[in-house]
Amino acid sequence: MKSSRVKDAKSLLRKQLRKALKSLSGRKRRQKSQRILKKILQAKLFKRSQHILLYVSSPVEVRTRALIQQALRLGKHVYLPAVDTRRKQIRIYQIKSLSKDLRRGPYGIFEPRRLRKRQGNPKYLDWIAVPGIGFDRSGGRLGHGIGYFDRFLKKAKRAQKVGLAFREQMCRKIPMERHDVRMDQVSCD
Repeated sequence: MKSSRVKDAKSLLRKQLRKALKSLSGRKRRQKSQRILKKILQAKLFKRSQHILLYVSSPVEVRTRALIQQALRLGKHVYLPAVDTRRKQIRIYQIKSLSKDLRRGPYGIFEPRRLRKRQGNPKYLDWIAVPGIGFDRSGGRLGHGIGYFDRFLKKAKRAQKVGLAFREQMCRKIPMERHDVRMDQVSCD
């Protein structure tokens, strides 16, 4: 597929998936998120991982706060992404507490406070929870179209990359471009 056709296909798919996500009730979203959380906590690779990257979910995404709390309780080194809009990249920072270490980021989503002494290096991550608008069974991921996560994921070569998705976000096939990074796994309700 030519690049412009792929971009058009992605744009159309984003619109369809955003509509499907918005149609989920808060109750359904909570139930589905709890099932996904349970799967993740039972996964061997997550249990073995010590340096993990999570994210604070937006209102329509798989809810991640309980996963972050549980990972902190388990003694894992928990990092969250912070968007650097000037450099168009993601930096990661370790958090110790959800209540003390967060602030609103440039897109209105909570992210970690940027403390230099807590800045992490993606090459040391074991496990990454990856947000997305859509996913497919072969690890294809459709993001928001800015490319921050794809660029970041290329630096985290040894980490297991796990997309978090509701069933409504699963597609038969995500249109992919050369710069797109595939997930190793998608955890779905």
